[in-house]
Amino acid sequence: MFAIFYTINYQSLLQTAVVSREMLVDVMPRVTMLHIDKSCQLHAGVTHRYGDVQDIYIYSLIEFEDDLESYDCHLDDDILTRALPFLCNFSSCLERVFLGGRRPSNGQVEGYIPNRFSREDGKKMRNFIDLFSGAYLGRSTIEGCLDRRTLLP
Repeated sequence: MFAIFYTINYQSLLQTAVVSREMLVDVMPRVTMLHIDKSCQLHAGVTHRYGDVQDIYIYSLIEFEDDLESYDCHLDDDILTRALPFLCNFSSCLERVFLGGRRPSNGQVEGYIPNRFSREDGKKMRNFIDLFSGAYLGRSTIEGCLDRRTLLP
């Protein structure tokens, strides 16, 4: 049964777990990779169900202009705010995190490249990385310690 759900998207995984006890108890603890496409999927309350997640890919941090040739992009403040508590709940098993976005015109995935962003977005990203690195290195969750004003100027 696990092989069937290996390629299921995160939203479907959550919806299936709501109606299937077997999915909730047997499959979710064995999931090793999550692909996040929307900020609403970054819900820290369900992270305790995933015991073995090693890789998390967040494809909605960067919002691109619709033009394929354009490099105009900015960071999504909602994702920045939700991602930190979500990711910190995986600090004991997490090995890799991808932070990027998908171009709406062709679905191409791109990571964060500092020189494409405004000075303000660069500061937000540096703050995010500093906070996440500190929490990860300290192997502690930061529930209650994160204040929206810390990330956003």
